[in-house]
Amino acid sequence: EAGIADRLIRLAYALVGRIRGGLVDVGIVTILFLSALTGSSVPTIAATIPILVPQLERFGYQKRYTTAVLCCCSFLGYLIPPSVPLLIYALVAGQSVAALFLSTVFPGLILAGGYMLLNTFLCHRYMQPAKDVPVLPSTFSGMMKEIGAATWGALPALTVPLVVLVGIYGGIFTPNEAGAIAVIVTLLVGFFAYR
Repeated sequence: EAGIADRLIRLAYALVGRIRGGLVDVGIVTILFLSALTGSSVPTIAATIPILVPQLERFGYQKRYTTAVLCCCSFLGYLIPPSVPLLIYALVAGQSVAALFLSTVFPGLILAGGYMLLNTFLCHRYMQPAKDVPVLPSTFSGMMKEIGAATWGALPALTVPLVVLVGIYGGIFTPNEAGAIAVIVTLLVGFFAYR
């Protein structure tokens, strides 16, 4: 409602809109980052599907396809550290947490790359013509202007994930507190930056 998702999707479209299935790849990378924040698959799906699926549907991607891809990618929440099931296994089995995390991070990244590769070959089957898709400029200078304008418009929206990432990985607050802080930052961005 604050307009943050619109600005981030516009930036993603300006950057990868010419690549076949590029916006779905953005969803896969989003799942990857959320997996690193949450350590589980349920929060990644709860956060991405309501935001990304309607936005991608406006760009011509079928809802069933984007939902299926994002749900398949949710498995990355169990592979990308900090994985909650791996923490429980390490506690019960007396194994090294660092060794378990190291053993799953590379397969998780390879799996994400595989999802993107498969999306490149399959996405055209699940696309339909969309009426209000913005046309990207064909010249290099036009593309740079569009990327610059999209980046400028998305800067306030980018503060939300930046605050969450810096706060969690900097040890400033816990993931639960990060959720509350993200709500406050989102309200401030929505009211003051995007009105």
